[in-house]
Amino acid sequence: MPSQESPISAVLVIETDESSLRLIGHMLEGTVVTVHLADRLHEGLRMIETHMPDVVLLGIEGAGDFKLCAWMKDRRKLIGIPLILFGGGYGTLSQETLEQCGAAGFLPKPFKRQQLVDAIQGVIRLRSRARPNRH
Repeated sequence: MPSQESPISAVLVIETDESSLRLIGHMLEGTVVTVHLADRLHEGLRMIETHMPDVVLLGIEGAGDFKLCAWMKDRRKLIGIPLILFGGGYGTLSQETLEQCGAAGFLPKPFKRQQLVDAIQGVIRLRSRARPNRH
């Protein structure tokens, strides 16, 4: 269950593997007010602009996806939405690699529900601290 200090209202998951996409959507049920799912990158990019989620989760499969991350980093600077990468076969990614591609974090597959929720809450907390309160 999300903590009161870092509410999660909307998450967009972009993943080309449909079974993984559904599983992650199911894992987020009850922890996120709204979950948007996209099985194609161009659909995900459209949904970022349309729905303005709190966090974007991007499934990565190979080196080509890191180029895509760099492109998304430039795009995200316009709207300030954190990006969390997830995928198999990478173990852990260095902080330098994450920064180069503009990601706030990485989750190696397989991951548990709590790891997913913790990663999302962590980037939301960091974003909240980075933004001054404008009340």
